Amino acid sequence: MKSTSTALTSDLPATGITAVGDLNCPFCFALNEWIDELGYGATVSYFGIEHMADLTPEKAATQAALAEMKAEYDKVMERTCGDLALTLPAKRPSSALAIATLLRIESISPDRVGEARTRLFRALWRDGLDFSRPEIIREKLHDFDLGDFADMRIELGVVKQRTRKWINGEINHIPAVLSPTKVNYIGMGTKKALKIFFGSALFSSQHEGVCRS
Repeated sequence: MKSTSTALTSDLPATGITAVGDLNCPFCFALNEWIDELGYGATVSYFGIEHMADLTPEKAATQAALAEMKAEYDKVMERTCGDLALTLPAKRPSSALAIATLLRIESISPDRVGEARTRLFRALWRDGLDFSRPEIIREKLHDFDLGDFADMRIELGVVKQRTRKWINGEINHIPAVLSPTKVNYIGMGTKKALKIFFGSALFSSQHEGVCRS
């Protein structure tokens, strides 16, 4: 656990807990599943970034990229002893459009953004679907008002801005769970460790008041 950089925290909520992650990272998927299981999915804010901002379909299909994704998948399976429902996708898709979609939902239906985030995580890491394709996002979020994907310039711009701040910040690893008190949970860890973090006096006080770049 360590302090956050002001380059990143300037965009974070003043109160509450914020998870930093990328939808195409299996460690972030596991952490999100645990957050949901612990009952915090609707209350934890999400700061979505692209930890592979230059990812293209061609790069994702290379042997090196496929081997890296498989190694991450194996590590998650090992750490969770196979208790987490997880599928290895054919390749890792860009997450920009999916994260931008969450930003749009957050502005329209903030009470449901946690639900949408989990659906998109599972679209890739359970169903093996490519959420860089608009039709997949619409299918998985069919009951949300998503608007026109052709007009996503503002949301995509925010994703790029947040990604730059994350890259240049002190905490440029994901997943991470950050608190306003600057005592944070870094890395996937274990569900038990995450439960202790959320159940500590640190988390209670707020209610009162690894992938890398």
